[in-house]
Amino acid sequence: MKNLNPTVVFLVGTVIVLAALFIPGVVGGVLLLLVAAVAAALLMGTWHRLTLVGRGARLVILALLVITALQRIL
Repeated sequence: MKNLNPTVVFLVGTVIVLAALFIPGVVGGVLLLLVAAVAAALLMGTWHRLTLVGRGARLVILALLVITALQRIL
C-alpha cells in the first residue's frame, strides 16, 4: 500500500462504493461484498492498534455492509 498513490486509491474506492450503492440487484450486492472484503482485510491489518470502542464500531459497520449486500443478492 505504501507504493500506491493515495488520491488514486481514494477515487477508485469511491467509484466502487458508489457503483455498488447505485447498481441494483446481484451486481450491486457483489460489489458491496467486495468492499466489505477489502474493509475486513484493512481491519485485520490495523486490529491491534484500535481501541475496544474502535473495534466494535468497525465490526458493526462491517456487519451492516455485509447484511446490505446479502439483502441485495437475495
